[in-house]
Amino acid sequence: MTVVPFLKEIFPKINHSSGVFFVGSCFSQVLGAKWKESKGSTLYNPFGTVYNPVSIRKMIENIIHCQIPAPESISEHNGIYFHTDYHSDMSALSRDEVYENIRQTTTKATDFLPNATYVFITLGTAFVYEEKSSGQIVANCHKLPASHFRKRMLSTEEIILNLQNILETIFAINSATKVVWTVSPVRHIKDGIIENNWSKARLVDAVHTVVREQKNMHYFPAYELVLDQMRDYRYYENDLIHPGPEAREAIWQYFSDTYFDDETRKLNVDIQKIRSAFHHRPKFPQHADYKRFCEQQLKAIQSALKRYPDLDFTEEKNHFNRFIYS
Repeated sequence: MTVVPFLKEIFPKINHSSGVFFVGSCFSQVLGAKWKESKGSTLYNPFGTVYNPVSIRKMIENIIHCQIPAPESISEHNGIYFHTDYHSDMSALSRDEVYENIRQTTTKATDFLPNATYVFITLGTAFVYEEKSSGQIVANCHKLPASHFRKRMLSTEEIILNLQNILETIFAINSATKVVWTVSPVRHIKDGIIENNWSKARLVDAVHTVVREQKNMHYFPAYELVLDQMRDYRYYENDLIHPGPEAREAIWQYFSDTYFDDETRKLNVDIQKIRSAFHHRPKFPQHADYKRFCEQQLKAIQSALKRYPDLDFTEEKNHFNRFIYS
């Protein structure tokens, strides 16, 4: 088996006091959700998935400067209101609701991002869609007719320029932030197999060019881990495109070994045991054995809180107490 070597020693390490911001393709969603499940301080893909470097750059600029699009820039198609710079997560049945969704999410992200210890940016594709009427690159086509857009691939130079602009925007508000670039291992088969590889190659080339030129950043090899180390189809979902549970867990383990210190990894194991107990659904919840089980989980929570008092176990405590006192 081909093994991707571990990254060199990286400081500072992430712990449960660190703010970690994830943005980009659905792979950012996977890592962010795993860190949130471990009670980490995180915000991930606040506006939904974003795939191309230009749209990621625009989104980060909007967050940093707390820029909210004018209501008149919100469009409507088939009774659905949306903005082409944002994912359909922001869409709604009225213009006012879309505006409010974007405003609230932007405000939350603007509060979080400037204080982030780490920013993880996952690039998905070098292909972009330009609106023919305006020439602007959009983040999401929102099922508009294909005739509205022009598809093209960004040049390596264009990608590098956008990545550099992202860094300038982030470092202008927090020069100590560590930026980690990732290229999504998810293949965009709809672009064509050859075209997808061409697109990914441009992203990888651009990222490594930027990493060599800048400090406070490095490259996380998620793309290589999946394509080179996990070449068996058991690592994939049924569509044979998206990494499956085994692959996601292996990547998370590599991520943990790279970015977390020993204490944080140990705490994550303890938290995951509590979370597994939380998700467990017993056949006889009123049985005395399950009540004792719940009492044991509350003790485990108290033990974790002694080490990190700021961890939020409200949901879990309410769940276990409900069965103890029912």
